Amino acid sequence: MNIKLTLYTFLFSLFFFISNIYVKPIKANEYDIKVKEALGFMIGGDGGWKSFSSFHEVQGCKVTYHQTFMGMKLIVDYDFDKVIWKSASTKESEGKTFFILNGQVGAQTLKALSLETNEDLSNGLFIFGLIGGASSQIIFPILTEISRFENALIDLSEICQGIKTKY
Repeated sequence: MNIKLTLYTFLFSLFFFISNIYVKPIKANEYDIKVKEALGFMIGGDGGWKSFSSFHEVQGCKVTYHQTFMGMKLIVDYDFDKVIWKSASTKESEGKTFFILNGQVGAQTLKALSLETNEDLSNGLFIFGLIGGASSQIIFPILTEISRFENALIDLSEICQGIKTKY
């Protein structure tokens, strides 16, 4: 009788161990896909990632993408675990609407490299109104209807909780 109980306990433990190994990556992968879809739409509109990015990678709530800009390769990193979702706002400038999201330093990191020499040009980004290095603010233009943008924003904020604040 003890042998049967031990065998059942072993089999149950083995099943539990195996199910935990395979369930978590599937869930993480689903979240990565949802983050990828929502953010790709928010930045690139209906064209998604392929309309602005030469490379993109999503790992949980951390996103990296590359974009060509004025003879440079921009390397952009977002960490949505460091954002304050309640700070989300928009700003009108020169006929464009920009999305702004505040958080901790490292919410956005921006690096610029020369396409020709691979030289770091991040310090010169201020000429274009961009800040090289780690920043506490994410900002990019909204290229789609606000209601559709907001739907993607809600999806992204449900997956990536960010920093909990009262206000």
